[in-house]
Amino acid sequence: MKDQFRNLNLMFAALSLGQVLFLVIILYVIWGETAAGNTLPIDKQTLLIVGAAGFLGVAYAVRALGNYFRNKAVNEKQSLEQKVSTYRTSLIMRWALVEGFNLLILIIAFLQQDKSLLLLFGAGLIVFFSLKPSTPAFAEAYKLNLQEENQIF
Repeated sequence: MKDQFRNLNLMFAALSLGQVLFLVIILYVIWGETAAGNTLPIDKQTLLIVGAAGFLGVAYAVRALGNYFRNKAVNEKQSLEQKVSTYRTSLIMRWALVEGFNLLILIIAFLQQDKSLLLLFGAGLIVFFSLKPSTPAFAEAYKLNLQEENQIF
C-alpha cells in the first residue's frame, strides 16, 4: 500500500515539475524578444472571460469526479485494494483535467502574448496542488476502518 502512495506522490511531483518548467519557457518567450504582431485578433476581456469560465468548469468537474469515485468506493463497500485503485484512478483523471487546462492557458498566453492569463494558470496550479495525494485524506474520505488505516500508514 505504501508503494502505491509513493508512486502517486512521484507522479504528482513529475506532473507539477512539468507544468512549472513549461511556465518558465512561456515566461521567457513572453517577456523575451518576441514581436507582438503574431497574435490572434482576440480582445483581452474575451480571453479572460473564456479562461475564467474554463477554470470554473474544470474546478467543478474535478470536484465532481472526486466525489463520484469516492462515493462509488464507499457505497460499494470495496476492499482496501479496490479503494486505493479507485483513489488512484480518481487522482489521475483529476490531474489530467487540471493539467490540461493549465497547459491550454499557457499556450493561449503564449499565442496572445498576454501575461494576465498567467493569473488563471496560477489559480489552476493552486487547484492542482490541492490534489496532492495524502494518506490521511484518503483514509478520511474513503471511510477506512482502523485495520485498513493500519495497512496504509
